[in-house]
This record gives sequence, C-alpha cells and structure tokens, in this order.
Amino acid sequence: MRVIPILSILIILVPFSGPAGQIPTPADTLGPVTPAFLSDIPMYRFVADADDASALFVNPAGLAARWDNSWLLGGIYQFDRLAEFSTAAAGRHVGIGYLYDDTGSYKSRAYTIGLGGTLLPGFHVGTSLRWNHTDLPLDDRSPFVVDVGFLNRPHRYISIGGIFRNVNNPRFAGGRLDESFTGGISLRPLTERVTLSGQGTFVDGTKPGWQFGGRISVVPGVELYGTYMRNHAIETSGDPYEEFTAGVAVSTGRNGTRYIGRSRIGGEYDYGRYGMLFEGSRSMEESIFAGERFAETAVGGDYLDEGGSMVLMGKRSNDLHALLRELKSVREDPDIRGLLLEIKPLGGSFIGPVSANLYEIRRAVERIREAG
Repeated sequence: MRVIPILSILIILVPFSGPAGQIPTPADTLGPVTPAFLSDIPMYRFVADADDASALFVNPAGLAARWDNSWLLGGIYQFDRLAEFSTAAAGRHVGIGYLYDDTGSYKSRAYTIGLGGTLLPGFHVGTSLRWNHTDLPLDDRSPFVVDVGFLNRPHRYISIGGIFRNVNNPRFAGGRLDESFTGGISLRPLTERVTLSGQGTFVDGTKPGWQFGGRISVVPGVELYGTYMRNHAIETSGDPYEEFTAGVAVSTGRNGTRYIGRSRIGGEYDYGRYGMLFEGSRSMEESIFAGERFAETAVGGDYLDEGGSMVLMGKRSNDLHALLRELKSVREDPDIRGLLLEIKPLGGSFIGPVSANLYEIRRAVERIREAG
C-alpha cells in the first residue's frame, strides 16, 4: 500500500491558488453552519479522533489507523425535511461513501472514495476524492473535490490530525470553494473512558474557527459526547456564530446507534436539527491512540469448515475460514506488534475431544507467534 502515501504527498503539493470565492451565506442565518458539501459528521467528530467509516467524511488518514471493517448509515432531520442522508463503508486503507444534502437552497449528491496509508509507525496519510452533483441551473454546479489528511498517534493517549480541504481549488457557482486547513489534537487523560479534543479551521481572509469537545463512556456501551463550535466566517452584530452539538451513543457489541442534536447559542432557537446514525464494525481493531499496534479478536463457539451461521447441535456455528483469514492478516501485517486473543468456550468435535478445526485455529495462532 505504499502507493497510497505517495499519492497523498503528490496531491498535498498542489499549490494553493490564493484567495478563493466563497459561497454567500445570509449573515442573519439561524440554521446550523456547515461548509458546502460537508456532512454534519465533522460537526461532532474531530480530525484527530476519527478512524472508522466516519473518517471518510472527517479525515481520510483515519482509514489507515484502524484494523477492522466498519460502516455507517444515518440521516439528519430539519425544518420538516430530510436535510442529510449519509452512508459509508470502510476497510483498512480504503472506503466509499455517499452523501445527500438538502441545504434549502439546493440539493446535492456526493460520491466519495477514500484512500489511506501508513508512512511510519503511528503516522498515517489519506486522500478523499469526492464527486458532487447539484440541481443548480449552472454550468459549474458539480465540483470535483480533493481533500488530503494526516494522522499521527505517537502515544497511547495522544492523537494529532489535520486535513487540507478543497486542495484542487474547485469551481462552483461562479466562484471557487475555499481551500482550508483543519488541525487538532485529541487526548485521553490517563484513561480510556474520556477523550478530549480541540481543533481549529483556517481559511484565507477570515479569523480561525474553533471547535472543542469531548466524549465519555459512562457505562460500558453508553457514551455521552458534546462539542462547542465558534465560527468567525459568519458574524451577526460583530459577534461570531456559536453552536453546540450534543448526543449519546449506545452500542451492543459491534453495532451501535448514535443520536445527535445541534443548537445555536444565543439568539432565537427557531430551528431543530436532529440526527440518528447507525454504526457497525467487525472484530480486530487497533487500540485507539496506541503507540504500538495491537489486534484484538475473539474465538469461541463451534466452527464449521464451510460457511457459518448454521445451527449445530442447538448452537450457532461460526465460519472457520473467515477466522483463519483474519489471523493470517495479523501475521502478515508488519505494523502489528501483538494479538489480544479472547478465548471463549470452544466446541469440540463429534468424535474425540479436539476437532481438526480447533487444531487449525491453534496452528494459526502458533504461526503468529513464530512471526514475532
């Protein structure tokens, strides 16, 4: 996958062409501020703290930092209409996504491909390529956008990330989309249950915008989070636009549901923007903020040599080959330093205490040890 980091470096060297035209926004807007063609997801996720399918919308470098596969499906409701629909699927190094956005002025559909790679242990880069299609009656109504990001996790409790947006200076609606840079840091103060994040967005011709937030795991499977955003690009009576986002995420095993609400701070609260996001992932993920990479998976139950999810002697069976492929991937990945294997009760065979399937699993684990 070395071609992906090289591609990202080449794209990031594309020169900025100076000040860009900005899509006008009413100064007295009461609705949430979201940059053109950008999902709501970056409003509550941070560039240093996104390494699942959401990284496709937040920071594509996160695609290289995570070991498992993940997906998301969500929507945003505002002003009695579906304001946004987003879906994405990501594996290690690559992701694809779709975003539908109804701004009230125009509708757009965006198709995204994301690529991520590792330059050095703990240092990742990524690129997202996005094709936007709007219903505006203009010749330049559908810009093609390139974003480039990086992610560095030098320590278990520190993550630093950044993303350059619109680096190809795309034309849209008689102007150009502003190039911008968002950089930030996420910290875990000596615990895995609390994550604190902050980031700034820099655009030519305007004061920086700031976003701060955090998330806390109150009990296993339940997470509360919130962010505060301060945007100088839109000011009313000389005061910057301010907004607060809050939500709760509930997970059951590998799947979860996230509820989101956004509100303006100050002024009238005559809008509501609420969303729901369904998320899922497989086993074997990198411990977030880990300096050394460790994979994690669980082994348990009965395994069939072909297929899985069948009922065997009153118990649901698992696919042996899927597990062996995962263990082989761990053994062949040079960035993995260790495997955390959660061993649950294992089924035997119809004849004898140990089946050939269990022997195969044991040999796969032994090969990982032999590989160092």
